Amino acid sequence: MPLSLYSKVQEQLEAVEALKKLWMMLLEGAPMPPNEQFGRWHNMHNSKTLIAALQITARKFQKTPAMTLEHLVRYCSSVANQRKYKQSTTQEMSHDKATA
Repeated sequence: MPLSLYSKVQEQLEAVEALKKLWMMLLEGAPMPPNEQFGRWHNMHNSKTLIAALQITARKFQKTPAMTLEHLVRYCSSVANQRKYKQSTTQEMSHDKATA
């Protein structure tokens, strides 16, 4: 395996483990998503977005502890996607102002 590919795989594995630990800390008692889900989130979002999404999901879980794994994953994904969209539109607006 080429070194760069190995490095990418290693980085992905480390990110998944870090996200799983954060999930366990923030969502104590909640069902754990599969590694593939953490990998998807890592590939789609930056760490700042993911941490915020997990924190918001944890607050929701504290208010509604009967949430299923599917509901938790969908909620967390939705929060992350909304934050990503908000960040991209804010950056576009800043860029438009700078070039105007």
